[in-house]
Amino acid sequence: KLLETNNFVYNLKVNEVWFMPALLTPLKDRKLTDFKLRVKMIKKAIQPYRKMKVSLLEASLPTPSYTINTVLELKKRYPQTKFYWIIGADQAVKLHQWKDSERLKDEVQLVCVSRDQTALVKEDKMIIYLSGEIDHHSAKDIRESVDRLLIMQRPDKLILDLSGVDFMDSSGLGLILGRYRKIKESGGEMYLAN
Repeated sequence: KLLETNNFVYNLKVNEVWFMPALLTPLKDRKLTDFKLRVKMIKKAIQPYRKMKVSLLEASLPTPSYTINTVLELKKRYPQTKFYWIIGADQAVKLHQWKDSERLKDEVQLVCVSRDQTALVKEDKMIIYLSGEIDHHSAKDIRESVDRLLIMQRPDKLILDLSGVDFMDSSGLGLILGRYRKIKESGGEMYLAN
């Protein structure tokens, strides 16, 4: 996860990444690890990275910790700052369950992160940053993740940024061609970058 976050900082040229542990999250069906312990673990994990820090903002907000409330508070406290909100692919498919999810999309730039790629969605455009090796071992997971995002976001333009890809075999080419067919079938366009 930290390597992905570091790639995100590099790819989008953000100044900092703030880790924001929730005090009490409404969509978890299990009890969270103690808040103070999670903060301590995050601080230890990000210690080597100067552009990463922990924010305790959610501890001061009413519970449960709704993302829309956190985003609105951040924008109120830091009106000159542009924020991106990083979520995991598992949460991206549940976004419709989040409180005021449509307003959230208007208030902040959402970025979806999974094991092998990061997706930036803005208006009608989705940029997916692929990284590592794309081969017969990883192509299926990447394909499924990208397809979930395409179904959920329905972008007019899909951009696959390959700048972080170290190796790609024919499975990777199949992944690209398959996404090209999918976006074309829905009337959209696809571009390759880097």
